[in-house]
Amino acid sequence: MVSNDKASVTKELNDKHRKILEGLLRLPENRECADCKSRGPRWASVNLGIFVCIQCSGIHRSLGVHISKAWVMPRQIVTGRQNYLQIMIELV
Repeated sequence: MVSNDKASVTKELNDKHRKILEGLLRLPENRECADCKSRGPRWASVNLGIFVCIQCSGIHRSLGVHISKAWVMPRQIVTGRQNYLQIMIELV
């Protein structure tokens, strides 16, 4: 029973995080890659608070996590990483 409650809370929290992330993506300034301006970025540099396209995400990932933590959205950001979602909210 406890594990079901924990799974339920996790799902509810993930759903909440997903909605927050979708709201950030709807902002006009987040509808394009922060680096190359291509439409519909699906990656985020969570410590920089920017959204990037897949091509630019490769560049960010090659810089190293000490400079840019590039994650695919929403999977990596939403699931269990509330602190990075909070950073994204504060930086955007």
